Amino acid sequence: MEDLAICKELGCAGVVLGFGGGMYHIDRVHTQLAVDAAGDMSVTFNRAFDDTLGVFDSESLAFEGVIEAGCKRLLTSGGEETAEHGMEGIRDLVERAQGRISIMAGGGVTPENVKQIIQHTGVREVYTSAKRVKKHLDKNQRRGLFEADEIVVDGKIVAEMVEVLNSINIKSLPSLPPVHKKRKVSTVAW
Repeated sequence: MEDLAICKELGCAGVVLGFGGGMYHIDRVHTQLAVDAAGDMSVTFNRAFDDTLGVFDSESLAFEGVIEAGCKRLLTSGGEETAEHGMEGIRDLVERAQGRISIMAGGGVTPENVKQIIQHTGVREVYTSAKRVKKHLDKNQRRGLFEADEIVVDGKIVAEMVEVLNSINIKSLPSLPPVHKKRKVSTVAW
């Protein structure tokens, strides 16, 4: 709640959060409290949701709970390790959402697979880390004895992602309920 208050004070447009409620469940109480505390900020429920997929009853309860709590979007890999492997699950969520919540595909989304993911699932939003590993091979460049390789956002990957996204004909994508028809395909790089 303190983090949400700080984000609000800083004027953040939105936050990403996720509360697991034990194996195969989400914590609906804390999710609702966080959404209420977020106020005008857009709330995205993170991939903690993916732990509920494929589990009898838990999936539907979790999905409806995220919607009822007031989350604006759900970040998911369709219950698989990557969005590419979870395309069927993501497509199912897009269809089930019926415009009540935006489904954002995430997890291993790259310039090489983003177009296929969007075209197959019908999502209008994707998440990518656009990361690469920055190796410290030269001992003389290390700042400390135990310095590890770094994971950094790669501007080249971000540019490639934007180029691919701009090449997608939105009109050729599966239609969504009216709530989403005005949305553009977008990417979030972190």
